Amino acid sequence: MNRDYFVSLVTYIVYGGVILIGVLFFAPFLLLAFLEEIKTGQFWQLSFTQIVGGLVGIVGGLAYLLSDAFVTVVWAPIISYWRISIREDGIYGWKLWEIHRIWKDCPRKICSWEEVERLQWLAWFDMGASRTKVFLKNGSGFYITNLGDSPSDRLIYTTDDEREKRLKYSYIMMYALIMKRIGEGKFEGFERGRVGFSDEKVLLRAIKYVLETEVDGIIEEDRRRLARMKELEEEYEREKREEMEKEGGYRV
Repeated sequence: MNRDYFVSLVTYIVYGGVILIGVLFFAPFLLLAFLEEIKTGQFWQLSFTQIVGGLVGIVGGLAYLLSDAFVTVVWAPIISYWRISIREDGIYGWKLWEIHRIWKDCPRKICSWEEVERLQWLAWFDMGASRTKVFLKNGSGFYITNLGDSPSDRLIYTTDDEREKRLKYSYIMMYALIMKRIGEGKFEGFERGRVGFSDEKVLLRAIKYVLETEVDGIIEEDRRRLARMKELEEEYEREKREEMEKEGGYRV
């Protein structure tokens, strides 16, 4: 088992920018405009479209605040892990500010599977941006950022099948792999999450479906891929030794 899931910086800037602008600018601006219209007695002179559009903007801004999306966007670069690596011995990752790990592609080990106490989905309802907190048995914990369709390894494992992207190459599979190791009983609040493909709309059911139908194949696929990579490395080292021997420069 060796899969990487990450939030792309482009996704964060575009998706997060929309949330920040909407919550910090448009929603307060519309609310103040409505209050001013009520104060001056001109509110009921607005057209139906203006009233509905303004209310949608205000309610949408409040919904993002309640859904944890705003907090996710603000805190994502600071406290959340942008890359999560699911390995046989536990969970690895790096945060956005750990530049040296990004350049060297060396995520650090966050915890072993035995250390995980539970996972809690923090969003009240899924607005496309949310966080999951992983509680550890020693009392500490860490956050995983689910922003838009990320974390995702679809840039590495490409496919044109949209359903396959969502099932195999999104954070749904990441959580299914985690559930494979720690069990369903340690997942809290995931029934509030929503997903966008037709088979299962509820995140928890989607994770369980992927666990039952796809996870074993993914684990075997990863093992074959890692074994092949090891063979290629050994082959490269063997060819390198043979070349040095021919040149008379090889030393045991």
